[in-house]
Amino acid sequence: MAYQTLAGRYRESEVLSASPHRLLLLTFDFLLAQFARAKIGMQTKNLELTITALDKARQAIGELLGTLDMEKGGELAHRLRSIYVFEFGELSELGRNHDVARLERNATLMRELREAFASASVARPATAEVA
Repeated sequence: MAYQTLAGRYRESEVLSASPHRLLLLTFDFLLAQFARAKIGMQTKNLELTITALDKARQAIGELLGTLDMEKGGELAHRLRSIYVFEFGELSELGRNHDVARLERNATLMRELREAFASASVARPATAEVA
């Protein structure tokens, strides 16, 4: 069996058995991988790679928007929605204007947000034990 087939099955198994929080982190990981691919595409003037990666990044942002519960999430959900909508617009603009520095700024923002979610998951079990 080919390595890619095994890797695909492993990834599918990981996604199907993941907690909602893990799925959120996987979505961010996918988004960040698409930023990296888009950067390579921009640097090498590979239009197809750039556009495909930016399109997949927009799809990931759509997934992140879909995770928000605006009623239960309160102010945080509204702020995250604003960030995600901003990012969606940035990705659309990057599809027209291949600005590597702008892409890197956006990747940094999403990386920091991913790390904040990852840190929150580490802190959550300790908080739950205290309560």
